[in-house]
Formats: sequence, C-alpha cells, structure tokens
Amino acid sequence: MRQIVIIIASLLLISSVSAETLNARIEAGKPVRLGFANEKPWAYLDSDGKPTGLINDYTIDILNRMGINHIEPVFTEWGGLIPGLRAKRFDIITGGMYILGSRCQKVAFSEPIGRFRDAFIVPKGNPKDIHDYPDVVRESARLVTGVGYNMTTSARDADSASL
Repeated sequence: MRQIVIIIASLLLISSVSAETLNARIEAGKPVRLGFANEKPWAYLDSDGKPTGLINDYTIDILNRMGINHIEPVFTEWGGLIPGLRAKRFDIITGGMYILGSRCQKVAFSEPIGRFRDAFIVPKGNPKDIHDYPDVVRESARLVTGVGYNMTTSARDADSASL
C-alpha cells in the first residue's frame, strides 16, 4: 500500500488566504481563526471547549512561538475544512490531512510532520485476507469512512482498476 503523507494544513499559508490578509487581521488585533474537525487524536475540542489534539497543540504552540496568541477555534465537519478555508470562514486549518493532488489544486500545504499509511480494521484472523484496496474490491467487503476522506477516492480507484 502506498505511503501517504499526513500533514497539518495549518501553518502553511493556504492559497485562499493571502499573507497580507492574515497579517492584517493579526495586526488589527483580530484572532487567527483555526478551523478543524473532530478528529481524535489529531484535532478536537476538549471538555472546556478548547482546541486540543496532536495537530492542534502543535499548531497552537508554533503560533504562540510566532507571537500569535489570539486564536479563535472554529469547529466544523471534516468535509467542510477546505471549502470553509476557501470561503474564508477560517484562516488556517488543522487535523491530519493527506496531501492529495486534488487538494493541492485548492490549497497549499505545510511541510509534513509525519508519514502514515491507510489501515483496515478487520475481524480477528483477517478471514477475507484484506490488506489493501484491491482486496476490499475482490472480497466485496464493506468499507466505512468519512465524508471528504481520501479512502473514498482510493477505494473508487481500486474498483475502477479491477474493471
């Protein structure tokens, strides 16, 4: 299975938000709007309503080191992250996000902070011998994923390749 890079789509300057616009917001005392979805352990709200999780904590730490402390969390659904960024509902987005060509056409990404691969949760003993997307297609297995996740495209591509 191909390795895919997971990144923070924050700390990057996203194509729909120019550096001048974000800098102007910061200089005017406005908060940096941090868009993220409920993606434990990457990005989520804690019990006090504060952004937390590996990527949110990492991002907020870097923003703080840059002298940016006025941060407004904006919680949204995963599928709304890139559209929301492009519509300027937030200034940056976080959460583990795979770098895909289709996404690169819409936003810019930061440098990767890790490399991860897709994984499947299967019954004990893996009775259908599922290890990759073509195996899912071969076995007509049910694949569950979220809206906007790369797995939908990967599964569709595997199905098309088998036709």
